[in-house]
Amino acid sequence: MDQTTIQAGISSFEKIRELLTENNIYDIMEAATQNLKSDFFEIAPMESLPRSKTYRQYCFLAKDLKENLRHYKWFYDKLEEPRSKDVFLNLIRYRILPDRQFLRNACDKEHEQYFDPELIHCDKDEVFVDCGGFTGDTVESFIRNCGDYKHIYTYEPSAENLEKCRHTAGKYDNITVKPFGVGKKEDSIPFAQSGPASSFILDNHNNASEVRITSLDADIKEPVSFIKMDVEGFEIDALIGAKRHIRNDNPKLAVCIYHLPSDFWEIPGLIHAINPNYDFYLRHYSDEQHWETVVYAIPKAKEKHA
Repeated sequence: MDQTTIQAGISSFEKIRELLTENNIYDIMEAATQNLKSDFFEIAPMESLPRSKTYRQYCFLAKDLKENLRHYKWFYDKLEEPRSKDVFLNLIRYRILPDRQFLRNACDKEHEQYFDPELIHCDKDEVFVDCGGFTGDTVESFIRNCGDYKHIYTYEPSAENLEKCRHTAGKYDNITVKPFGVGKKEDSIPFAQSGPASSFILDNHNNASEVRITSLDADIKEPVSFIKMDVEGFEIDALIGAKRHIRNDNPKLAVCIYHLPSDFWEIPGLIHAINPNYDFYLRHYSDEQHWETVVYAIPKAKEKHA
């Protein structure tokens, strides 16, 4: 097997299925990386992942793809438009052959993350929930893209980011800033600050403080219409903690699916299991890295905002 064979084997999803089904994953990786100086066990296409170095590695990405191919196919078949399918294919190609050209092919440089105007339509009655509020940048992006709203809730557990988030929110009306993380239930868990760019929750207790976690179902009593999630690999817990809102309110969802390799298929599958009334779309917002991939779950036509 050589790179020409690999290139032919990733030309379509059916070809990808054949490539992965008929070949040993290590043979594929060796052929795909034959022109690279690094051993494929050292390549880390998802080098930003904070929770475990294993998740970052090329071999882990490729194994997840091969072992869960039927779940990837389910997601691919659920995507509603050619553009989403093209983004999907380029991101999967990158998992097989880590050439950043595939990321550049997938990247949307025209629209702000979470607010693709072809997918997201808001009105003056919008109740927007920002999970992973950071410094309030997404709140400002929401206001810039969507205009009038009824209320905004933003959740940010990092003390450093929280101060900035409150400062940003103070410029506007009807914004509630919550000093919590979001998860599937009320809890306290270890937390570490990873600098100004982002914060993440640790699996161990070393050098970590305790922060409070809440669920959206427990914390927000009114119906919500739009939920955004970027919570550093804990999106599945956060979705489970919001299942009552998702089932009852049919909110638009914009959820990051890049923190863990399996997020790519597990998160859409979970959303569908909670509420099958969604159409799925896929966008990617980085032309150099594997991060910033967002699944949009939009209520089916009869539920959509005008």
